[in-house]
Amino acid sequence: MKNSILFIFLFLVASVYSQSPDWSVNASSYQYNMTFTVFLNVNGTVLTNANDKVGAFVNGENRGEATVVYNANAKKYVAYLTVLANTAAETINFKIYDSTNDLIIDVPKTEIFEINKNIG
Repeated sequence: MKNSILFIFLFLVASVYSQSPDWSVNASSYQYNMTFTVFLNVNGTVLTNANDKVGAFVNGENRGEATVVYNANAKKYVAYLTVLANTAAETINFKIYDSTNDLIIDVPKTEIFEINKNIG
């Protein structure tokens, strides 16, 4: 019984203190960028926690990440995402980290990388 209680306690502590994914990227490895201004919505819930983030990936390789911040002018929470590449026309996939639920969600929408393009 003590082992069961200890396991449940450790599981709850691990869930509360879980760390967000490290989606950092070495910007000096890339020549071009593309920027996005996005709001994060998961199943109808807008993400507003400073630990919530979005990541951009090309063929599974991280190409950018951004956390949620409050934009007072727009009166909403947004993420300013810079995506990096060395060539145009690569397909960008996105993932969202929902820190409240400690979930990584694959975003079904993709974008094609265009040098110096701004979306949002």
